Amino acid sequence: MRRRGIHILLALAVVAHPWVAARPVLADGATSSSRVKAAFVCNFTQFVTWPADASANDGGQFVLGVLCGANADGGDDDAFCDTLTRLAAGKSAAGHPIAVKRVTTPEDAAACQALYVPPSQDDRVAAVFAAIGRRAVLTIGDSDAYVAAGGIIRFVPAGGRVRFEVHTAAAAAAGLRVSSKLLKVAIVLDH
Repeated sequence: MRRRGIHILLALAVVAHPWVAARPVLADGATSSSRVKAAFVCNFTQFVTWPADASANDGGQFVLGVLCGANADGGDDDAFCDTLTRLAAGKSAAGHPIAVKRVTTPEDAAACQALYVPPSQDDRVAAVFAAIGRRAVLTIGDSDAYVAAGGIIRFVPAGGRVRFEVHTAAAAAAGLRVSSKLLKVAIVLDH
């Protein structure tokens, strides 16, 4: 288990390397930046512990949601979701197979174990967090509005690299325990 944790940390370090962040648009339509973020989102689930009663949905799946627009053309959000689906294929989190889902309503967000909130959805952040309440949902996002609403992990640009903050108080409020291994490579904030 320790060796697996080291491999995951190495993978996080590799995808955060500036060479990876500087790559062009990929054949699947995703930019390398969104691919890096998708890899991070998928890997974050390996470093968080959920309460036993909140680690899977009724079907035994770990639901990793991406908040997308309600319209049929989600644009970049859909490309991110497609990339995340490919990266999560065959993987598990909290002992359950990962199922990536497009989330279009705040109510659906509350049924996830982890949820990525892209900046394009900032106008819906308050409604999403109101629906989630104190449920054990690992939230991941990019914007100030997302953090102000109570987000747990936030991507931050840092000299051409993708870095991330972990808001430990928000994680504790959601009943989630973030591994010290993840905290060692994060910018840790306690508010």
